[in-house]
Amino acid sequence: MVSHPTALIDRLEGRPGPLGPAAELAASLGTDVDATQALLARLLTGDRDQRAWATQLALHLAPPVTAAVLSPLTQDPEPSVRAAAASGLAQLVAAGIDDTLAIAMLRLCIQDTGTQVPRSVVATLASQPALASTAEDILRTLASHRSAAVRTMAAEHKQQPPAS
Repeated sequence: MVSHPTALIDRLEGRPGPLGPAAELAASLGTDVDATQALLARLLTGDRDQRAWATQLALHLAPPVTAAVLSPLTQDPEPSVRAAAASGLAQLVAAGIDDTLAIAMLRLCIQDTGTQVPRSVVATLASQPALASTAEDILRTLASHRSAAVRTMAAEHKQQPPAS
């Protein structure tokens, strides 16, 4: 599946190819790190959908590498890619990964000019069973976001004690 090219009709109709889902499946099944990195490189240089899939694949790597891969994607021209990258960073921060780059980039993400990126951060943080103190702080910041939708989502999240 990974090496299968996108069918011509799918390309003409703008449908995503199989590379993203195949790479995620390969990483989930325990593909070696070199193969995962090669797939990640292909996804990072691909179209919008492939770059969004790259954010999912990056979560299979060690946290510092994940943060290094996701950080540039938070500046992608496509809001959906920025939102996916921000969601990945939010997962790291929520888990208590004390990575300076991940925390700094997530704080920048919540300042995104649109609402898709901050909404993805709130949704990710709200879906976690427990939040680290830094994640709780980011959620409190989002409770006063300029977007009513983001504020509402953040306010609806029931505050849980920080993870130890």
